[in-house]
Amino acid sequence: MIGCKLKMKMIKTVLYILVFSAFYSPLYSQNIQKIAAVVNHEIISEYDIHQRAKLTAATRGINFSDNFYNKIRSRTLENLITEKIQIQKSIELQIIVTDNEVQNGIDFLEKQNNMSKGKLIQVLKSRDIDIYTLRDQIKSNLAWSNLVGSRLRTKVIVTDDEINAKLEMQNNLNQQFDAIVDLKQILLPLKLKDKKNSTKEQLMQAEAIIKKIKDCSDFIEIARKFGNKDSWNLGKVKIADTPPKFKKVLQQLEIGKVSKPIKTNQGIHIFIICDKTIGNLVKKKLKIRNEIGQEKLNALATKYLSDIRREAIIDIR
Repeated sequence: MIGCKLKMKMIKTVLYILVFSAFYSPLYSQNIQKIAAVVNHEIISEYDIHQRAKLTAATRGINFSDNFYNKIRSRTLENLITEKIQIQKSIELQIIVTDNEVQNGIDFLEKQNNMSKGKLIQVLKSRDIDIYTLRDQIKSNLAWSNLVGSRLRTKVIVTDDEINAKLEMQNNLNQQFDAIVDLKQILLPLKLKDKKNSTKEQLMQAEAIIKKIKDCSDFIEIARKFGNKDSWNLGKVKIADTPPKFKKVLQQLEIGKVSKPIKTNQGIHIFIICDKTIGNLVKKKLKIRNEIGQEKLNALATKYLSDIRREAIIDIR
């Protein structure tokens, strides 16, 4: 009797193992574990693509679906291939990213998104996203950034001629917009009870005033007759901070020249710029140098990546 029970128990155990093995066999999981691509003998699986797509959905704050996956699958695979090549080249050049650096990257993301420490991992788990999907992406980005910085940055040269050319171009586009001006104003108020006729009268008076003004001293002398110093002497003003209606006129106004009359709800405004500064030229040139340098570095990095990708053995299944 005991022998019979033992035999039945053994049979049940064998059946359980067979069923369990069949359930988790390669045939069952072949869709998710199927090889999607091989990059220099390293595999990218459908699981890798699926996990990265879920991570993308999570970072965009949208629900993951088959429709979303189908839309971004090709682009996601391309990104994974690129990252695989970047990591491989970094290892070849002995540029190693440590676990601490990766963790710092995760900590930075949490801080950037106002999350407490460890919260990001919880969010990924709740969405059934493997933490190594994020860790691998951060590791690849850090490795490539370190590679570009150590190998390519020294090849970037920015000349003074390039800086001056871009500075001149920016000045032509933005000089008036960025300028800080010593601004004076004459305001001719409107009569609220008869706004239409008052506007017409004040516009005529404004034109007459403008004809009398040759420079800032003339302007100030006339301005004193139309209000106290606070109303006509606006002091140092950044053109970018003025109302749109004034900004357009002030951008084109030269030093010592009087503006055309500008109508607002307050009345008729007349402006003159008595001085103008464009800001710190040294800081501006340094900013331009960094911008040009970054543009050149990005171009070198793009070409370098294209070259090593061309040399890679990529088999997309």
